[in-house]
Amino acid sequence: MYEKISGKQMNDKDPQFKRREEEISTLNQALYHFDLSASRLQDSYQQLQQRIDMLNLELEEKNEQLELNLRERERDEEYLYNILESLKSGVVVVDGKGEIKTFNRAAERITGIAREEVEGKYFNQTIKPLLPDDFTRVFPAGDSIKSEGEFKLKRRDGSEVRVKFSVTPLKEKGKELEDNVIIFQEVTKLRKLEEKAERNNRLAAMGEIAVSIAHEVRNPLGSIELLASLLKREVGSDEDKKKLTDHILAGVKSIDYIINNLLLFCKPQHPVFKKVNIHAFLDESILFILPSLKQRQIEFIKKYDSFDPLILGDLELLKQVSLNLVWNAIQAMPQGGELIVSTKIVDNGLEFPNATGCLEIRFADSGVGISDHDKGKIFNPFFTTKEKGTGLGLAIVHSIIEVHDGMIEAESSDGQGSTFTITLPLVGKEERRD
Repeated sequence: MYEKISGKQMNDKDPQFKRREEEISTLNQALYHFDLSASRLQDSYQQLQQRIDMLNLELEEKNEQLELNLRERERDEEYLYNILESLKSGVVVVDGKGEIKTFNRAAERITGIAREEVEGKYFNQTIKPLLPDDFTRVFPAGDSIKSEGEFKLKRRDGSEVRVKFSVTPLKEKGKELEDNVIIFQEVTKLRKLEEKAERNNRLAAMGEIAVSIAHEVRNPLGSIELLASLLKREVGSDEDKKKLTDHILAGVKSIDYIINNLLLFCKPQHPVFKKVNIHAFLDESILFILPSLKQRQIEFIKKYDSFDPLILGDLELLKQVSLNLVWNAIQAMPQGGELIVSTKIVDNGLEFPNATGCLEIRFADSGVGISDHDKGKIFNPFFTTKEKGTGLGLAIVHSIIEVHDGMIEAESSDGQGSTFTITLPLVGKEERRD
């Protein structure tokens, strides 16, 4: 506050005194107005400080809310990312320029390519070369038409898998974007199961017909054999007629052998299951046929898994499987070659949902192979490419493997050898001691 200045001690009639008094009055007024302005300024400052405090409080609340929203958004993004990464279907997002923006874990597994190799790069330069020619879509597509199909995808390691795919334009709140979403699933095992079911239906139908025919043929066949035996006695010393009767009897025995194999294939099996060490079983089975392999200059190679696999199986039936497959390999290599018998313990798959694991047994030869035309028929009864074959060997093998809740598949190309793969459910494994 200002202090009022007084000039009473001076002579009030002196002109200088009057001038001095006027100056003091003016100064007092100035000091008064200054004090008033300072008071108002102080009030304004306090109001401004209060407003600032309120704004700071609101800002702090907004920041907390924003931080909360950001955390929630991060959680949502992480949640969606985890969902994307957990999908068994491959998901690839391609933008309007053809660049890959998203490539999830399943896409890595199916294609055999790491996401670091493709994200940010062009689809047509990275993924398109792995696809067959019938995958015609090129990015950017320039259209909004959904497309889907199925094809064989060649993985980075050279193996092929069957893939079902769909390409869908990406939309956001009803607005169509230039991005495309490619979703693809590996359906190799599914298609194999479908083929297996179709083959089983076909074999079941053929089996019913074959059993009916076998019984119809067996009755007159027995009569023919009896009459031929009687005729052989009647001809006495006539050698020409004896040869004719011998041919008849040999033909009857050949037909009877075929019928017996046919009935073995068709009739329900009643196996006696027990735990079987597959490595010991294979060694024992191949030991009997090893001289034949050496005689035909076929090199035998075994490649066993480091663990001894245990399955539930019938030894006698399994012997028929191994002997049939080895004999097939021998007949496919008339000029000699190489036979590889290998085993591998693999993770459980779609085929055996209740098993602890799977065992793959492969019989691979370097023989003449099987043409694409014949490959789908080799497990059919009476189908054979051999001049003197009955066409029942592989049909019986297939039937036995079915009884063991397993699968058998053939991979072959004409002139490139053949590989028969048997897949069986495991019941255990133990370390090898050799």
